[in-house]
Amino acid sequence: MRLARLVWIAAATSACGNQGAAAGRDALADAASRTRDAATNTSSRVDSSALGTDGSVSEACGDVDTDPHNCGACGHDCDGGACLVGSCEPLPAGVLASGQHTPFGIVLDEDNVYWLNRGAYSPATRSYGRAQLMKCAKAGCGNAPTVLASGLWTGMTRLALGGGMLYWAAVDLLLACSTDGCAASGPAQLLAGTLDPADVAVGATTIYFADSGSGAELLTCPLAGCGTGSTAISTPMPSSPPAAIAVAGTTVYFGAPVAGSSFLFSCGAAGCSSVSLFTGATPTAIALDGANVYLATEDGAEGRLASCPQAGCEGGNTTLTTSLTLCAGVASDGTTVYFTDRGMTDVEGGATGAGRVAKCSVSGCNGFPTPVAGYVNVPQQVAVDGTSVYWTDFGSGTDVGGSDDGRVMAVPK
Repeated sequence: MRLARLVWIAAATSACGNQGAAAGRDALADAASRTRDAATNTSSRVDSSALGTDGSVSEACGDVDTDPHNCGACGHDCDGGACLVGSCEPLPAGVLASGQHTPFGIVLDEDNVYWLNRGAYSPATRSYGRAQLMKCAKAGCGNAPTVLASGLWTGMTRLALGGGMLYWAAVDLLLACSTDGCAASGPAQLLAGTLDPADVAVGATTIYFADSGSGAELLTCPLAGCGTGSTAISTPMPSSPPAAIAVAGTTVYFGAPVAGSSFLFSCGAAGCSSVSLFTGATPTAIALDGANVYLATEDGAEGRLASCPQAGCEGGNTTLTTSLTLCAGVASDGTTVYFTDRGMTDVEGGATGAGRVAKCSVSGCNGFPTPVAGYVNVPQQVAVDGTSVYWTDFGSGTDVGGSDDGRVMAVPK
C-alpha cells in the first residue's frame, strides 16, 4: 500500500520531517443560519462581489464554518484568529495555521515551516479540490500562511527539502519549487510521464522515489530533472515498491512490504542489500538522525516503531514501542524520537479523537511513550528542530479522509 495513500486513509508518508517519510462524519450545521451582517461587525471585510441579488452572502468561498478568512460569511476575516463553527476565536496556543485543507507532509528550514494541502475536501465524494504548497514562519504568520504554489495535483507524496528547494510527487508528475516561491509558470516539472508515486526523498544531487505502478524498483532523477525517463535501481526481494524512503549522504534507506512483513533495505555505491526484518506488514514512516534509522509499521491490528543503527542491524532491530495504532510520521533529534499516532477509529471509519503526538527515548520507552499532545484528530507527519516539535493534523475534523479545518502545530519539545 502506498504511504501517500496511507496518510489520508489513516490518511507518506511518512515524515516525517525533512529526513523521513512517510499515510465518523458529523454533518455541518447550516452555515447560512450563522451568516453575519457585515454592517454590525467592525472586523468584517465582506466583499460586495460576494453578495447575491437578495443581499445575502454567498458561500462559494468555501467552508465558512472553519475558514479563518471567510468565517461565518465570505470575506469575514478573523484577523489572525481561528474560525470555530462560524465564529472568530483567538488562535489557540501552539497553532501556526488553522482552516487548512487536509494538510500533511511537513518540513523545516531554519526560519520556516512548509507543508502540502491536498485541497478542499468533499466527504460525499471523498475527493479534493485544488492542492497547495504552503509556508509559514516558525515565529508565526498571523494565521495567514503563504501559498507558494497550487495546482490540480492528485495522489501526492509528502514533501522533501534540500538546498533551498522543496520536492514532491503527484500522479504523473515529479515537482520542485524554491522555498522563496515558484516561478510564475508554477513548480518545475522534473519528470512528466506515467507515475503513481509512493514516496520521495532527496539527496545532494538526486531525488529518490517509488512508482506503485512500475514494480519494485527504487527510481532516481537528477535534481535538475530527468525529462520523461527516470533511472531504476534494482532492489533485492521486494514484491512491492518502496513505501517509505530516507537519505543519509550517499546511502538510501527504504522500507518495503515482503510476504506479510516489512524489510528495511539500504542502497549505496556497492548496490542494495537487506538490512533487517521488521514486524508489521506495511511500512508507514521512516526517519534518520545520523546514528539510527527508525521505521514505523502496521499490520491492521497494531502499529510498531523500531530502530537499528544506520551502520547495520546484524543484531536485529530494537522495538521502541508497540503502543500505537498507525504512525504516519516519525522524526528524531538524536536523543528523542517523536511520532504521530492516529489512534482508534469508530465503526464508520472516522477518528475518535484518540490520536496523539508522543515521544520516546532513542533507546526505547518500555511501551510507555511520553505524550506531547493528546486528543488530536488524525495527526499526520512530524518534524523537529532544536526547540520545538511541529506536525499537521485535521483540527476538529474527524473524517480520516480529509478535513477543511486542518492545523499546523508547533509546541516546545
